[in-house]
Formats: sequence, C-alpha cells, structure tokens
Amino acid sequence: SENGVAKTLPRSLRWNLIYVLLLGGMVFLFLRLPTSFLPQEDRGMFTTSIQLPSGSTQQQTLKVVEKVENYYFTHEKDNIMSVFSTVGSGPGGNGQNVARMFVRLQDWDARDPAPGSSFAIIARATKAV
Repeated sequence: SENGVAKTLPRSLRWNLIYVLLLGGMVFLFLRLPTSFLPQEDRGMFTTSIQLPSGSTQQQTLKVVEKVENYYFTHEKDNIMSVFSTVGSGPGGNGQNVARMFVRLQDWDARDPAPGSSFAIIARATKAV
C-alpha cells in the first residue's frame, strides 16, 4: 500500500503542475483576447431610434427627429449620404412618441477611417443630442 502511494504521489504533483499551467494559460488568454465573438463591423449604415415619454405628440417627436437630422447634416455632413426618418413607428412599437431614422453613410473611400466610422458617428451624435 505504501509502495503504491509512493508511486502515485510524484504523478499527482506533475498533473497538478500541468493543471495550474493550463489554468494560468486560460486566464492569460481570457485577459488578452478580444471580448466579442464577432468583431464590430461598419456596414455603411445604422439606425437611430427615438422614443419620447408617453403622451408626447407627433409634432414633438417630429421636432426631435428634425433636431437629430440637423445634427447629422451639419456636424457629420462629410460622412452622411442620406437620412430616412419615420415618425410613429419604431423598434418598441407604434405610437406618436416613437421614431426611427435610417442613416446611410458615404462610401469608405470618402470617409476618414477613425472619425468617419459608424461607431464614432453614433458616439458623437449620442453626446451631442
């Protein structure tokens, strides 16, 4: 019985060392690899959803849509090709207080890569409006 334990103990230490190395490698990879399974992709368009508080009128919603459109066409004019807006329907359903905007961007050749990416435009618009 002691002989069996004497043979098993060194193997146990070796497997524990392998386990610790594998665990450390997984932690290292977890910290170094990107966080998303699929990378973000700039597809040359994005949607903007607008929802005002319940009870807002269609005219109030339209004013907000016009304000956002104005932002896109003044501050992002070099990056935006067109904006198509619908008032009264959105991702959360239909109503006078919802709107959706479909924003088409210039081709990649016409945009500056970093500040012209859809993600950068969305971030700036969110802060500004």
